Amino acid sequence: MRFIGSIVFCAFFWGCAPPAADTPVEPDMPATPAATAGETPLPASSPAAPATPAEVPAAPAAPAVSARPPATHAPSAPAPAAPAAPVAIAEEAAAAPVADPAVDAEAVVRQLFALISRGNPGGAANLMTESRDAWKDGFSALEKARIASLEPWEKDAWAEGQAVFMVSLQISCAPEDEENPKPFPCGGWSEGANTRWVRAVLRGDNWKISDLATGP
Repeated sequence: MRFIGSIVFCAFFWGCAPPAADTPVEPDMPATPAATAGETPLPASSPAAPATPAEVPAAPAAPAVSARPPATHAPSAPAPAAPAAPVAIAEEAAAAPVADPAVDAEAVVRQLFALISRGNPGGAANLMTESRDAWKDGFSALEKARIASLEPWEKDAWAEGQAVFMVSLQISCAPEDEENPKPFPCGGWSEGANTRWVRAVLRGDNWKISDLATGP
């Protein structure tokens, strides 16, 4: 009677009903996953669909090809050639032509008479090796001293540092100073043609005139 009263009390307050005595209780079935939109739901008894394979990565994009033609590089300039090795001084001296002493000696002889003709007896006297004052007085008696011809004299017999030239000259004497007459009119020269053997000598690096002789 107590059991029956409990059932009546439960049904009255909570609305519960006692389970049927002969109905077996089935075990709970797992819930079927809900179908996504657009997919056909699978029956509960069907096996699960195989997993979708992982997405294959896309192939890398091909590099963009420029429509511009590739730039061409100008060929580099060739490297400058290495400077030639300097020639030894001894070899240069041996290969260099030997200077002809007659060239410089002749130049100083021509300069001597050019200075006289220009009215510069002092400059002409400075080309002499000695007695410059006496030579200056003698050259001042000349108005012109023009070279008609000049040639080396017995060049094969020249000593080192010496040269001799035979010079043909046309001399014009300066007018004499009547108030101050010179002991040697025209400075020992003759008016007109004159011949002198002019000796040149080397003094250091310069040629000088040592003598103006009337004979060799």
